[in-house]
Amino acid sequence: MMGDARHRRGSGGHHPYNDVPILSVDCPPWMEEGRCAQTDPEAFFPEKGGAHGLAKQVCFSCPVREECLEFAIENRERFGIWGGLSEIERRPLLKARKGVAA
Repeated sequence: MMGDARHRRGSGGHHPYNDVPILSVDCPPWMEEGRCAQTDPEAFFPEKGGAHGLAKQVCFSCPVREECLEFAIENRERFGIWGGLSEIERRPLLKARKGVAA
């Protein structure tokens, strides 16, 4: 069977990944309005210890900053700058919310 798949791939036939469903993610409508949509995504996901000043600058002038931050807190986003805050900066907000829900 493997030999057949390799042969077909090489000859332009059926590729095994053609049958894999594509993951479709429905983004909230506000995401399209975010200033981050016009900025390099890597700015919002810097390497550990990397600079995140550009991302925060973009966020602070963004019309959907509050929605973005709320999304990150509700979904417990562990990485990246969301709503102008890093994961470490969002932790106290998440802890406070857990305290209210308890």
